[in-house]
Amino acid sequence: MPKVLYYAIESPACRAVLVTAESIGVKLNLKHIDLATGEHHTPQFLKINPTHTIPTLDDDGVIITDSHAINAYLVSKYGKNDSLYPKDLVKRSLIDSRLHFDSGVAFAILKITYRAHIYDGQTEYLTPWQKQKIIEVYDFINAYLERTKWIAGDELTIADMSLVTTVNSLETMLEIDSGKYSKIRKWLDAANALPAFAINKEGNEAYKNGWLVVSKHHNMVTTTTFYFFYIFHTTNFLQEEGVTVLLWPPRLPDLDHIEHVYDLMRRILTSPVCWLYIVASLIFKMTKPKLYYAHVSPPSRATLLTIAALNLNVELVPMNLSAGEHLSPQFLKKNPLHTVPTLEDGDLVVFDSHAINAYLVTKYGKNDALYPKDPQKRAIIDQRLHFDSSVLAARMGSVIAAILRGGVKVIEKDKADLIVQGYQSLELLLEGHSYVAGNDLSIADFNVVGTISSCNAAIVPIASNTYPRITAWLSRMQNLPYYETNQTGVDQFKDMIHSKIHL
Repeated sequence: MPKVLYYAIESPACRAVLVTAESIGVKLNLKHIDLATGEHHTPQFLKINPTHTIPTLDDDGVIITDSHAINAYLVSKYGKNDSLYPKDLVKRSLIDSRLHFDSGVAFAILKITYRAHIYDGQTEYLTPWQKQKIIEVYDFINAYLERTKWIAGDELTIADMSLVTTVNSLETMLEIDSGKYSKIRKWLDAANALPAFAINKEGNEAYKNGWLVVSKHHNMVTTTTFYFFYIFHTTNFLQEEGVTVLLWPPRLPDLDHIEHVYDLMRRILTSPVCWLYIVASLIFKMTKPKLYYAHVSPPSRATLLTIAALNLNVELVPMNLSAGEHLSPQFLKKNPLHTVPTLEDGDLVVFDSHAINAYLVTKYGKNDALYPKDPQKRAIIDQRLHFDSSVLAARMGSVIAAILRGGVKVIEKDKADLIVQGYQSLELLLEGHSYVAGNDLSIADFNVVGTISSCNAAIVPIASNTYPRITAWLSRMQNLPYYETNQTGVDQFKDMIHSKIHL
């Protein structure tokens, strides 16, 4: 059966899939979707993809949405080798991190900027905030490329397919300073010189023409060249004002018990068994993974749930975000995006909870139940992970950013409505399933529940009669023996948001 890809050439995400398919020699039956006339909202297409997004892949009845998940699936199933998405765990974790950087940061600002002209009547070519965010994307990517030839290492991968198409489209909005960002220019030129990227150059010209029309003559546009979900990424929204439970340093004993402490120390110092235990503990502590996190952060909680489900021994390092610990030179060396959670496992540093969770299951899981190796099952989980990072979490982030950084004292209706749209999509995705990616618990549930439970508690309550599937799924999640680690953070999150707004 042919592999059908529903696409539009203007879309950077679609171009990423086309470049990947060309790179591995996979022939796709291309079905163009005219977004301007609403083909993605027809009953026929909604049966295929209830979230009405492109690209969408139909591989003999296996439906996969989100370009990042599609690319991972295509390489895993049809690639002659795994060079574009290596099975090596360390390499794959870095690629996953970059893929979520694209969906949650780079591609997100691209979409919100385009939408501001189409739907919000923006007359300014780029607002200072939009320009700042695009420059931040360039800064981050240039920092990545200081270390490696390609975006996730010294070999071309699907992370390059996604980010090259996004950055090329961003450049139509804000030109890249080749002097300041010489690494980016060299990277883009190297990629677009490859035969497989020819489709990217063609599609980017179409995107550029559409952007110029929209940005300069938005008031004359009655139909859009292409349609984007409203996505706003604020990975940093919890980094401005965080609520951190400080677990270190431990409290010192009071004076009444100081003699007991001295007695214990004497016993330790004179006991060979205790010394052996201390040495073994120190060695183990040096080798076990370390997680930098903040409990109030939904992505951090998703990783804490994964750790609990796997029963892993991980060193937990709480970050005092309000004190700027994430901006210290030491932490910035580990993670130039200065986000939590960040995992340090030996010499490997992985950030973005979605990539971290996949890494932890793959390396430390007793089995692959939470993130199956089966390419079809994994593709669906990957899609749900990107649905969280690029839709659910991003929309939540726009609300929180307006409150914590913008000083807004209410939940703005337009932003709340977009969260409701996210609920509607999730309700459809749960049809016939117990969990978000099928009938088995997976890491996708941990990420989505971190976001959804926070939105439900602090932003837009979920009505059980309107969203019975979400309600039933939340109940299943709350019955997990380790769910309390999420609920604790949800309560902190609610208190933080409600302390800033008029209820």
